[in-house]
Amino acid sequence: MEQISVIVPVYNSEAYLEKCLNSIVNQTYPNLEIIIINDCSTDNSGEICKKFQHEYGNIKYFELEENRGVSHARNLGLENASGPLIGFVDSDDWAEKDMFQTLYETLTANNVPMAAANFRYIDYNTQKEINTEPDHKSNLRIDNTLDALLYTIGVRDNYLWNKLYKREVFEGIVFPEGKVYEDVDLIPSLIENAGQMAVTTKYIYNYQLQPESITRNMKMPQRFLDYLYAVIRRYEYLPGKYNSEKLEQLCRNHIFRTLMDLINNAKQINFASDERVTAEFAKVKNMVYDNYCYDNCGFSDAEKKLIESLKKSVMHYKITRDMLRS
Repeated sequence: MEQISVIVPVYNSEAYLEKCLNSIVNQTYPNLEIIIINDCSTDNSGEICKKFQHEYGNIKYFELEENRGVSHARNLGLENASGPLIGFVDSDDWAEKDMFQTLYETLTANNVPMAAANFRYIDYNTQKEINTEPDHKSNLRIDNTLDALLYTIGVRDNYLWNKLYKREVFEGIVFPEGKVYEDVDLIPSLIENAGQMAVTTKYIYNYQLQPESITRNMKMPQRFLDYLYAVIRRYEYLPGKYNSEKLEQLCRNHIFRTLMDLINNAKQINFASDERVTAEFAKVKNMVYDNYCYDNCGFSDAEKKLIESLKKSVMHYKITRDMLRS
């Protein structure tokens, strides 16, 4: 069986790193190369990585002298990957034991360069699964780039780690350093390189929503808004290139949906009292409403009411949202 190079960026993950690495070294797929990049951790992560490297001969371990971020770590992993197939696992998550077996079988059975699967959200504090609808509701083979873009954007699957890729899919691809939501920027490019993809409904990955995650630390507004900026960049790039009204509407839908998600998920931010956050959010919100339209892009009447209320203020939005929920 072909070798799969699994890239694992690590930064201050000692609380869950052993569970993550155990889930990889115990995979049912027999031919893995595991590339661990320790991004200058200040906790015990380095010692845990060295212990696994000592015990397992298929681990390559790199220790950076300064913190460069997850994108740099992934780029370094790609540079040092030997296998013709590439996978990713984040150090605060863990894989089901048949993750790479499942992805490999999906990819080879459909003869495509890229395969995706379902994943679970896990609450860090309770370690219980968060009930969500699955992204992928049926097994699929998608035969062209536009349909693959419509599908992945439609189900909001913007993640690297629930997928397996042939190495050539990364040709000309560099992870953008300094960005938190680099997945949103890169998945369309990977799909363009692949041209085809396959999907399985099997759950293979556990994504841990933990309090100090860089994607959930609401004390950093700029990082928090990176996702919205990435969704906007996607809109500016894709619809014009593919001349697809459906793709344009879908990308525009996600801009406003993301704007609402920022408020719904920002439980640690007081928009009314934190002037810095309020000013930054108001600037971005006004830019969205000035440049994009939410008509004719798939919103229900209730969602349109929410979007109209948000245009007035965050407070109006929250009141309308709570009224619609009751």
